[in-house]
Amino acid sequence: MIEPSNEIARRAAERLAGMDTGLPMATERLLQGAPRRRSLDAGTSLAFASLLVSLAQFGWQLYQDQLRQKAKPEVREVLVRTLRVRVEESGGFLPAAQLDQVVEVVAEEILG
Repeated sequence: MIEPSNEIARRAAERLAGMDTGLPMATERLLQGAPRRRSLDAGTSLAFASLLVSLAQFGWQLYQDQLRQKAKPEVREVLVRTLRVRVEESGGFLPAAQLDQVVEVVAEEILG
């Protein structure tokens, strides 16, 4: 069975490839089981992909557990706000504008 959060991460990586051309490949590598690293020693693409996969998994779980039954505008607002908090807690390495773009794209992909 295909994990929905993996597909969300793949689609988001394709959409965000303009920020990092290595992002789709690094995302696929992580989804295929490469170890996650919190530092940039593995390269920016892998760190970016790790953030993206983590947000997709977290966001999808949040949507499945709590938000699926709510009205779509409310779901989007809660999802974006919660993902932003998650990124802030993880100490993001991207500039704020790029992190906002990542959060928006992941939320859009979750909501389809």
